[in-house]
Amino acid sequence: MYFVVKPYFGPPAIRPQSNQIQDPLLAPVLKQYADSVDARKGDPEVRLSLGMAYEAGELYEFAEQTYEQLITLVPEEPIGWYRLAVVQERQGDLYKAISSLSEASDRTPKEMAAPFWQLALWQLDIGEVEEAKTSATKASAINPKSPPLLIARVRIALAEQRPEEVIQLLTQEGAMDTIPNNFGWQLLGRAYRATGDLALAEESWSQAGTTRPRWGDPWSGEVANHIAGLREMKQRIGLLANAGNIDQAQDVINEYKQFDASDLVVNRIDAMCDMRKGNMQKAIQKLSALCQSNPKDTFTKLVYAQARMKTTKLRTKNELLSTKKLVEEVIEVQPYSSRALLLLGNVCMLLEELNCAISAYHTCLELDPSNRQALQNALAVLQKTNTWDEHEEIVAIGLKMVPNHPLLKNRNDSEE
Repeated sequence: MYFVVKPYFGPPAIRPQSNQIQDPLLAPVLKQYADSVDARKGDPEVRLSLGMAYEAGELYEFAEQTYEQLITLVPEEPIGWYRLAVVQERQGDLYKAISSLSEASDRTPKEMAAPFWQLALWQLDIGEVEEAKTSATKASAINPKSPPLLIARVRIALAEQRPEEVIQLLTQEGAMDTIPNNFGWQLLGRAYRATGDLALAEESWSQAGTTRPRWGDPWSGEVANHIAGLREMKQRIGLLANAGNIDQAQDVINEYKQFDASDLVVNRIDAMCDMRKGNMQKAIQKLSALCQSNPKDTFTKLVYAQARMKTTKLRTKNELLSTKKLVEEVIEVQPYSSRALLLLGNVCMLLEELNCAISAYHTCLELDPSNRQALQNALAVLQKTNTWDEHEEIVAIGLKMVPNHPLLKNRNDSEE
């Protein structure tokens, strides 16, 4: 329960026109929420649920109108102001969003840092650095170790031309692990460039993601509980597949395809389910078609390459060369994908391109020294080519991870 005070009266529910809802499964759910509002116009709980249903369905215009109704009913409660700010930002109106979130921050509990670090990030987006510093200070007083606050502090330092502080903040132990989408490397690259170290800037940018993290807020989990229609079905497919309930996942996939047969993610999961069931021919046919219709989708290309590697009849030289080309296309876009590098090494092993294989395994181990499969395969190549001395870094990783590994022991014995 979010509301103690419940007014007796309220405005009618916000309802979109029938042609404004594309999802045939979502429309009746939204109608049910709206009917509940009209049955209890003075109850802010049901109106909040309607707003969250619109927000979860990415129908932000109707969510905004519903949250505006909510704050006229209970202006003293923070949740309506906060949700209003979020959907205004989603629609690109940062000035309105900042105004609404400022209202929310005046009403939230004292232990809640979220409105302040979010204000800081949005204020930076419109160039209000001094205001952002004030918001960040308030957030830090509540929770100084918040990852989004770290991003705010970094961006403030960049705006004030203090790149050394940025480097110190982002290179402290564990800092990058708290920032999704590898976005921290983007900021670190900017800091190195500002200091004149272009080599480190380029190295950082080569690892960087371009998508800004979208941080959760105190009520985003509750919004997620209102996901319905095809989005809910898609979410359920992913959960079932990840849990290993393959037959159930494909049952829901078949139901989903009755409404939308072209969804890339759903079709990819369908093919991956076939792979897990051992239906490799089916999986390969589906993945091949997806790659042809979505040539820029590197994730599907990587899954397709993995499926080809698991299929005996596709291990001829020509087919392996085709698989290698697929993996190289992935690495061209994602040069630091350890999965792709491991797969490239495996393909090159089968092609007897051992220099290519050891190079791929080496890079993979540089990115992920704990990758035992890459280490095992790399040691096998070194044993076969007797090039231990040329690859001391791989040997060092092996001695650290598996000091008693038989291949390393045999190497030591031969040297003695």
